[in-house]
Amino acid sequence: MTTNDFLILFLVFSNILLIIYCCVIFFQVYIRDMNTKEDNTDNPTQV
Repeated sequence: MTTNDFLILFLVFSNILLIIYCCVIFFQVYIRDMNTKEDNTDNPTQV
């Protein structure tokens, strides 16, 4: 394997990791937003 191939593999791998990381953060924020909305609708019934 040449250094060029290694560099391309590294770039592709880092890009995939970056995309996965962004997706995880997005889903965490989205789920948290959904949870807070559910909590807000549930609060009056609990009280």
